[in-house]
Amino acid sequence: MIRQGVRRGIGSLTAVPMLLGVVIAVNLLALFFFARLDITDTREYSLSEASKEMARALDDPVIARLYFSEDLPYPYNLNSRYLRDILYEYRAYSGRNLRFEFVDPVKTDREVEARGMGIPAMQVNVIEKDKYELKKVYMGVAFLYEDKREVIPFVQSRANLEYELSSAIRKVTADSLPVVGFLTGHSENSFTTNLQIARQALQQLYEVQTVSITPGVLIPGDITTLVIAGPRDSVGQWDQYAIDQFVMRGGHLGVFYDPVIADMQLQTAASTQANWLEFLRHYGMAVNENLVLDAACSEIAVMEQQGLFTIQNRVRYPFIPNISDFNNEHLIGKDLQGVLLPFVSSLDSAAAQDAGLTFQWICRSSERTGVRRAPYYVSALQEFVQSQFTESPQVLAAAVTGVFHSIFPTGPPLDPAADGTTPADHLSTSVPSRMVIVGDADFCTDQAMRSPSNVSFFMNIVDWLTQDERLITIRSRNVTTRKLDEVSDAKRRTVKYANIFGPPLFVICVGLWRWQSRRRMKRGSQIT
Repeated sequence: MIRQGVRRGIGSLTAVPMLLGVVIAVNLLALFFFARLDITDTREYSLSEASKEMARALDDPVIARLYFSEDLPYPYNLNSRYLRDILYEYRAYSGRNLRFEFVDPVKTDREVEARGMGIPAMQVNVIEKDKYELKKVYMGVAFLYEDKREVIPFVQSRANLEYELSSAIRKVTADSLPVVGFLTGHSENSFTTNLQIARQALQQLYEVQTVSITPGVLIPGDITTLVIAGPRDSVGQWDQYAIDQFVMRGGHLGVFYDPVIADMQLQTAASTQANWLEFLRHYGMAVNENLVLDAACSEIAVMEQQGLFTIQNRVRYPFIPNISDFNNEHLIGKDLQGVLLPFVSSLDSAAAQDAGLTFQWICRSSERTGVRRAPYYVSALQEFVQSQFTESPQVLAAAVTGVFHSIFPTGPPLDPAADGTTPADHLSTSVPSRMVIVGDADFCTDQAMRSPSNVSFFMNIVDWLTQDERLITIRSRNVTTRKLDEVSDAKRRTVKYANIFGPPLFVICVGLWRWQSRRRMKRGSQIT
């Protein structure tokens, strides 16, 4: 017995230094190698491959200066911890070209510096001494590269943080930004009226400008992607030619078109009577003149008069489909869960096939679909019955790719408004190019873009058109929502009682096993 005790004592004395040595060695190795065990299904706590690739591509140092208060209350302190962890991973994959430092502007008396960077002080609610108080905090990040800087003024959640960080790094290190143009002059949606959210989202990654076509002048060559959002007036001959030659020179089109204009206030809808349908059809982007109804739809508030009272009710409105059927084989729709497409029209793939182009659907309506043709009756008070939803799923957004042919094979048109100038280098065939057509222009307006999924859908389209597909994978995985599976009542009760009685039973069983083990050991030592 005494000999065994001595052996155990010596073993304990040698085990402690060995354990310390292992801990020190692991910490030293961690300085040079990075590893993370992330067992979540979507690897939520790990960088995506796109972000790792972006970090590896850094050739020169990028400084991330985190202006964060140290004593943040819950849940903001979790954002700080997550930000710190993810930046460690960026730094590891960048070969230490991404460096970061934490600054508490209040404790280090650097509030003026933080505000000069564009990071304002925020007021948050905290509970101290059993009462609510407002506390001034800083929660912003500034990325510094050469003489440029890109700022995230307020890290308000972890939901989209990786996308914001990668976007900021990409923007601050880029030599120049791709230019996205928005066509004007045909009563389109505009930045000043209803595209402010879209513009703000795009300005994180692109230079954004309006494009007004002047007779005799082509669209500037520095524009990579041209967005045509909801034109209502017809397109003139010279404007058609300018857009055509933009495509022939390799430019990409994003067309969001409403052939039927609906007015929610007046409860009316009518065709635009513009000539865009014929023009777009030539490039394989055929939009049908109809309105799609979907039983999977949003609710709207309607006012009903009942006697002397006016009552507000919420009713399901099939003219605002909540689209959830996305083509996961196409990057734009990959991993998206839902998009609102108010008063959307269906698409026809026949025009693309006739032109020898590739037509890939991006999203479509559900199995319970209806199609409404003129005359349009869109009142929210009408009764929608099952027999109205017997159509097959309708394609509502699609990508068209291939080699496009000019609608003006012999040269520019004779536009009466033109000054007679003939642009040089007329092209009749494009290089392989890409376009996106959506049978709805309302999905990207400020009202619809309150939905984060609509913002992701819109940004995915622009990213794909400008051929920067890496950011799509980051953005899309951040909008994934996980729905609980429906289970039977019996299974629900089983899980409930297993959670209540399972852990105590497990502890009791382990205790009994330990008790029996010790009894057997004690009995064996007495025999020896």
